[in-house]
This record gives sequence, structure tokens and C-alpha cells, in this order.
Amino acid sequence: MLVENAIHIANFFDISPVIISLFLIGITTSFPELVVTVTSAMKGLHDMAIGNIIGTATFNILIGVGVPSFLVTLPVEAVSIYFDAPYMIGVYVLALLIIKYGGMKLTRRTGIFFISLYLLYVVLRLFVFTS
Repeated sequence: MLVENAIHIANFFDISPVIISLFLIGITTSFPELVVTVTSAMKGLHDMAIGNIIGTATFNILIGVGVPSFLVTLPVEAVSIYFDAPYMIGVYVLALLIIKYGGMKLTRRTGIFFISLYLLYVVLRLFVFTS
């Protein structure tokens, strides 16, 4: 139902389905993980919060891509190869460096920085690297 409605929204606003998938579907399917991570962090269960983030990202990349591509061939847009994937990999590497050299902690300032990186990604993807 989510996919069908996302396609309708994309058609209604004359937007690429890739853009709808990146943002609308990406956010709605990631929201439960966000709630679990925030709840865990607020309860002081920091290992649970970080484990959820890493586990979700790993599962989504390996299984979320692996199973569908095992079942059917998935075409990939060039912009996903030259912009989306490098941006994602760069942010992951940056996060690891910040954690390693930041005393193995993530602060409010780091959170603002990563939210800003996401907003920058949204702006770049919508207005510069359109499909």
C-alpha cells in the first residue's frame, strides 16, 4: 500500500519515483528505528541505540538489496552510483572518524552536524543531482 500510494504521489506531483523513494519511503520506513534509537538513548541504553543504528543500516544494505536482487534484476540509476552511494559512504566514514577521535561519544553538536548533512543531501539531491 505504501509503494502504491508513493507512486500515485510521484505521478500527481510529477516527481521521479526515485525521489519519493529516497525521502518519503525512506523516512517512513526508518521512523520506527528512529523511535527505538531515541527511546534507548533516553533510557541510557546507549549500546542498544548504537546497535540498532548499525544493525538497521547493515540489514537494509545487505538484505534489503540482496533479497530483491536475488529475486529480480534491479536497474540502478547512474546518480545513485555517482552521488547517493558516495555520499552515504562518506557520511559513514565521517561518523566513524568523529566517534573515534571524539572520545567514543556522540554529542548534541554532532547530532546537529549530521542533521545538517542530511538536509544538505536533500537539497543537493532535489536541486542539483536530479534523476
